[in-house]
Amino acid sequence: MKKVNYVIVGTGGMGLGRAKQIKEEEEKGYNVKLIGICDLVEERAQKASEELGVPYKLDYKEWLKDDEVDVIYV
Repeated sequence: MKKVNYVIVGTGGMGLGRAKQIKEEEEKGYNVKLIGICDLVEERAQKASEELGVPYKLDYKEWLKDDEVDVIYV
């Protein structure tokens, strides 16, 4: 079964928490994968990107162009 590729928009408390949850589910073998994050504040996006090991973008519209993305979680 194909994994569902997620991008999380917003790296505040709730967004970062959901991103970590998706990473944990992926490690447990669920069919989900965190492939990126997005935040308007570059410093926050960069910090979360480093912590989660995924790329970041500052504009969610850039993720809309990516064919790999299945879900954009806002």
